[in-house]
Amino acid sequence: MFGKNKFAYDVWGQTVNIASRMETAGHVGMVNISGETYQYIKDYFDCVYRGKIEAKNIGKIDMYFVMGLKKRIFFRCERHTAQQQAY
Repeated sequence: MFGKNKFAYDVWGQTVNIASRMETAGHVGMVNISGETYQYIKDYFDCVYRGKIEAKNIGKIDMYFVMGLKKRIFFRCERHTAQQQAY
């Protein structure tokens, strides 16, 4: 962006604290998600339950590693892509 004004934002609250703790508890090269997020994506992604991980000043949080798309979703996407390429 170009211009004279620079916008600055601060984000505070429990959500930010949880995100920070989730990042700290993660592993390099892995996607670490909370139990709440898992409930939204479990039908589409294969995940491995890590257990309840202690998060400083928050308590224990259910955490999962995302391993990839579920095969049935992957094949559906792959077939759709092949149909698009045929046109």
